[in-house]
Amino acid sequence: YSGTVERAYQITPAQLTVAADSKTKTFGEADPELTHTDGKAVKEEVPAFTGALERDEGEDAGKSYTIRRGSLDLADNPETGFKASNYEISFQEGTLTITDKSIETGKDVKVDSPTDVPYDGDAHKWAPTVTDGETALEAGVDYEVSYSTDNFTDVTGEIKVTITGKGNYSGTVERAYQITPAQLTV
Repeated sequence: YSGTVERAYQITPAQLTVAADSKTKTFGEADPELTHTDGKAVKEEVPAFTGALERDEGEDAGKSYTIRRGSLDLADNPETGFKASNYEISFQEGTLTITDKSIETGKDVKVDSPTDVPYDGDAHKWAPTVTDGETALEAGVDYEVSYSTDNFTDVTGEIKVTITGKGNYSGTVERAYQITPAQLTV
């Protein structure tokens, strides 16, 4: 036999899937560390990464924000023989879900308490002060207030006040006070 035949082939990059781990946090807390799960590399190779994941901006309870690749990129890992150029990366986005913050725990969110008021003929409709750390929350936006009565002038017994979280806040706190009888000396 005589002659020469040439053939060519190429070693194509292996596919490596990286998935952002979905996370949850409570409104107002710091973001958790954004992490990822690597797909399986060839043999005993272990991928290395540079850069970081990032998430969409926003801080509203009940919403989810996309966690995306950001500057995360493959890097060589000589210790395990991993060579980034031998792989094509595909990325699966994750989500960061923000849950509402409870006003019931008293941990960060505080609801003040009313005091009893002696009858003086004036209306005494107590309005709670609700704070989240140093931030004053707003009635109608962050919480709703309801009362067990609409009579705030007479000695009517205990007035129950219900404060219910709204928007980024959840839970219910109850407070009570009384308009006490005035002292009359005869």
